[in-house]
Amino acid sequence: MGVQLRSLENGVYDRSKTRTNDLEAQAVVDEVLTRLTAEGPPEEKDTIGVVAFSRAQQTKIEDLLDIARRDHPQIECHFQDGTREPVFVKNLENVQGDERDIILFSICYGPDEDGKVSMNFGPLNREGGERRLNVAITRARKQLVVFSTLRPEHIDLSRSRALGVSHLKSFLDYAQRGPIALPTNVTEAAEREFKSPLVDAIAEALQLAGYETSTHVGTSGHPIDVAIHDPEQEGKYLLGIECDGTNYRNAATARDRDRLRPAVLQGLGWKLYRVWSGDWLEDPERELERILSHMGTANKQTTQEATPRHSEPETSMETDFEDSPATSDEEEGEELFLKLVEKVEIYRPSVVEEMAGGPTALYDERLAGQIQTRIKTILSVEAPISLSLLCRRLMARFDIDRLTNKVKERVRVLVDNLPSAERPDEFDSVFFQKGTSPDTYRIFRTAALGEIPRQADDIHPIEVANAARRVLKEQIALPMADLPKETARMLGFPRLGSRVRAAMKKGIEEMVGRGWAIVDNDYVRLPRSYPDLDDQ
Repeated sequence: MGVQLRSLENGVYDRSKTRTNDLEAQAVVDEVLTRLTAEGPPEEKDTIGVVAFSRAQQTKIEDLLDIARRDHPQIECHFQDGTREPVFVKNLENVQGDERDIILFSICYGPDEDGKVSMNFGPLNREGGERRLNVAITRARKQLVVFSTLRPEHIDLSRSRALGVSHLKSFLDYAQRGPIALPTNVTEAAEREFKSPLVDAIAEALQLAGYETSTHVGTSGHPIDVAIHDPEQEGKYLLGIECDGTNYRNAATARDRDRLRPAVLQGLGWKLYRVWSGDWLEDPERELERILSHMGTANKQTTQEATPRHSEPETSMETDFEDSPATSDEEEGEELFLKLVEKVEIYRPSVVEEMAGGPTALYDERLAGQIQTRIKTILSVEAPISLSLLCRRLMARFDIDRLTNKVKERVRVLVDNLPSAERPDEFDSVFFQKGTSPDTYRIFRTAALGEIPRQADDIHPIEVANAARRVLKEQIALPMADLPKETARMLGFPRLGSRVRAAMKKGIEEMVGRGWAIVDNDYVRLPRSYPDLDDQ
């Protein structure tokens, strides 16, 4: 669905008084109303967020939206805190970390009542303004709709040296003209940069097998290495192949390389397969068979996908490690090992209703049932969750500032008094879903960009172990001194402080203790043989 421009030629930016664009604000509210009143159950509609360039425009949109909510009470359910993702209205400076399916972006600025355009775009003119713009235009999962009176030709770069203003001009040009606005000529230097003997060898082998391929597909700096064309649908691809070549090496972090990039590509509909250079050099025929086998599996999954969008949690990002049948006991063990971890999820804090009564209400037995209902909500979203984090989630509902032993004891009693069918299983002061334990938990959850919803010491070591194992699958082996840092990045922690390092080391010890990795001369590597699944 991409980027869509709603050009409002009659809009006026009231630069001298209100600093708002009333026509744009009304157009945004009309769009929200149209989408929320469309036919269909509320839970199946795309979630919506509104981003305004300035605080003044944000306030104007909020005021108009309040009127729309009063006149159309049926849309109120989309604004409640208990909703999965309620509608929000924010500005360029406070939207970081928020995501919705559809983002409506009001540029606000443009010609004033005299037809003059100022080159003052608020926070965009300040140092780092380009980062604020980048955050704002990347909040949409499915579609970004831009409402703008301002056109790219209105922006005179000779009157402003701000990088953010230059980026805004380029972005509006893309929103107006589409991909044709992007550079289309690949220079010889770029061709040399992406040229890879491995990519050429894979493409040639697939062509000899009867498949049409293209290399370096995409307009970004990180294209798909080899794409296999769909013979039945022109312009579509059966599979994208990634190699550990230039693109892989140029990624800034393991998080970008191994989680964010594949997740974005899969969200765009790509079916991906990774080819390691060492495996190809050792036995190219076997790797070719694996590619063809995986391509058939991926194509079959595509044709069978007919479930509603909300049938699976949207925070889940699955990575497929399925290979062709193993040809030796060691390969069979490796296949079992690779399937031990199949999911990485974005950690989403639960949304819990407020409770009246202040701090003492937590200990009111008459309210125990209501509190337990909120506990179950938190557990259903965030388990496995530590007792401390569960307490802090509840404390916010009762205006309690300090986490004391008294609070912990009260919350533990409330959990212990849940019906047996709803009572979570506890391991090391961490509550797991009923019937789940560290021996069976094969997921790790990472923080969304710009968010840290939990502290490192709230994470059970098994979850850290799962993340560390994923790092080793991609890196094969790492110095023990480097593995905590890479594992922390995989979990979304930008820095390796003392608490984060301690939690990472504890999880790595858990991984080694279970036989999932071996420490060899200060390096941590995957074992040559793997524990059987029944022993996990």
